[in-house]
Order: sequence, then structure tokens, then C-alpha cells
Amino acid sequence: MPLRLDDAQRPMVLDALKTVGDARALADAVWLRTGLRLDDEMELAGGRNRVFTEAIQIAESQGWLEGMLRAAMARAPQSVPLRNAAEALGLVPLRTDAAIPDRPVAADDAALQALIARRRPPMLMARFAERLQAVSRAVCWIGMRDGGGDPNPQWGSGFLVAPDLILTNQHVVAPLLNAQAEPGAVLCRFDRLSVGAPEGEAVGLAESWKLAVSPPAPSDATHGAREAEADELDFALVRLERPLTRPALQVAAEPAPLVAEDFVFVVQHPAETLDVEEGAQRIAVGRVLGFEAEALRVRHDASATPGSSGSPALTADLQPAAIHQGTQPLRAADGSLVARVRGYNRAIPLRPVLKRLRESGAPAFWGAGGSG
Repeated sequence: MPLRLDDAQRPMVLDALKTVGDARALADAVWLRTGLRLDDEMELAGGRNRVFTEAIQIAESQGWLEGMLRAAMARAPQSVPLRNAAEALGLVPLRTDAAIPDRPVAADDAALQALIARRRPPMLMARFAERLQAVSRAVCWIGMRDGGGDPNPQWGSGFLVAPDLILTNQHVVAPLLNAQAEPGAVLCRFDRLSVGAPEGEAVGLAESWKLAVSPPAPSDATHGAREAEADELDFALVRLERPLTRPALQVAAEPAPLVAEDFVFVVQHPAETLDVEEGAQRIAVGRVLGFEAEALRVRHDASATPGSSGSPALTADLQPAAIHQGTQPLRAADGSLVARVRGYNRAIPLRPVLKRLRESGAPAFWGAGGSG
């Protein structure tokens, strides 16, 4: 029997579907999952409320609302609103992430306890909250000053590593490198925590803003392309127009390495968020899935959206370990679709980044102790 919504369920489903992103993201998700083309049924231009409301009405009337919801969940598997909506509508179980151990493990297994203590140590709650606040104050939104007439004014995220230095992805500042924008048109906004809150601190870039950059690799954007080499780390060290008094995110001289199955946090400024708070800072938690390109890339499943590139990826105890970069490419060089659903996101480990910065003679912002 086709899924039907009552008046209480309709706004819940509308808010949940918005976590996928914009109308094009929803249309792509529906097509990949069901083979249906949403843009054949309706006009995708316009505000998200109108487009998503009409999409729900069409899907419900034609009997494929459940397919659209499952497509959205495949696109945004970490979305809490989607999970809640699915459970309320009786669409669970959706997926199973729990790993079944190969053998029973005794509670007093010394080796296991030593591993847990080393990789996921318990912390005082006050200390964790203190670190999280420091991370939040260091992460910024990067984009065009006053929008600059650009329909997509946000380029990405970044994080303060010294009073006047920001670390982000090279592809985030590509418009500057390609002379499509001037340094004076760019702004880094801090403390963007919610819509309607007092405007946070904002600062522009120095005239000589570029201190060190490293390009992305072909495989970052295209499935099956050449993997990253040592000089393809997709980072940019950027100088601000003035030093800030807020605390920078302390990076250890030898950053903590991420290990498969580790927890990972990503603090970001997504362009498409989980509700109406567009651009507000978010934190996502996931796990490390594995590595590629001889560990020059880390795969993880912490949820991230457009605008989150350049965010810090942190260990379970909030030590900066990587720069979140992007997601799994779905297409090959010839444009053919090679995967129906993105299975991972990707980050750049900080260790090779710092090695490259040392070799380039860039200003040293790293220290021995990290965040303490």
C-alpha cells in the first residue's frame, strides 16, 4: 500500500528531506535510487520549501513517496531528522552498521582494554567541553564579502592555526588562484553559530594572502583517475589581513594519526544544513573507514555537505588530525556513473601536510603538545 502522510507527518517529512541538500541533490538521489526523474515531473528552480513540498505531493499522489524517502536516506545516512521520520513512518530497519565480533571478548581482555585506553581515552567532561569550545571558536566560514553578487557566496570552511593564519583546502580558495576573485572580496567569518545571533567576528585576507598551497589529485574528483602523489595534498595556508585575539586551534608537531575504526569529528560550516539555519556551524561524528593513495587520503563517514571542505577533522579527544576535503566521486572521466550512492567522505591527514609545509619554509604554527 502506498505511503500516505497525515497533517502532522507532512512538515516532519519536509524538514527531514531538506537534510539531503538542495532540489538538485534530491533529484539526483531519487534518480540514483529509483530511476525516476524528479525534474521531468516539476520545476526544480525556486525556494526549497516550495520545491520540496511539491515533490512530496507528487511522490505521494504517484505512489513513490517511500522510494523518495529511502533515496534521501541513502544520500544522507547520518541525518537524524531522516532517521526519526523513517522510524515514525515505520520504514525501519533501514541499515545495519553494527559489527559482529569474530569471537567473544572477555571483559578483562587486557589487550582490548589497552587498545581502548590508547585510542579512545575517557576524558573529564569539563575538559572535553573546553576543547570543543576552542575548536568552535577557531573554525570559520570562508566566502565572498557581502555575497559579492555570487549565488553561491560560500566557498568552504577553514580553521585558525595562528593569530593570522588559516588552514583550508586549496580547492576552497581556487577562485583566488584562478584570478576569478580578488583577496579584498573574500571574508572569513567566525562565531557563525545560529541565524539571528549577533554577527560574529569577520576578517579579510592580506594582500599577500598565499603562503603555501598544494593542489588536489585527479582521483579527488573523478573515479578511477590517478591517485594522489606526495605534492597533491589539496591544502592552502592563508594569511589574514590582521592578527586575531581569539585562540587558534593548536596543531601538534606530529599530529595524532587516525586509525581505522577510530571516531572522527568534523566541525564545519555547511552551505546546506539540517534546518533553516543556513551556514550555521555544525559538528558531525563518524568513524575512520580506511585509507587510499598510500595514506595521503583518509576515508570516513562523518556527515558533511557542500561548504564543509576545509573543516578540521579531529580525533575522539578533539586533537586536529586531518582537513576534511570532500566525498566519494560518483563518475568516471567519461561521465559514466560508477556508483549509485556515496559510501564515504575523504580527508587529508595533517602529518603529510606539515611535512610539505616544513619543506616549503612556510611559517611554523605547529607545536609539540597539540591541544593539550
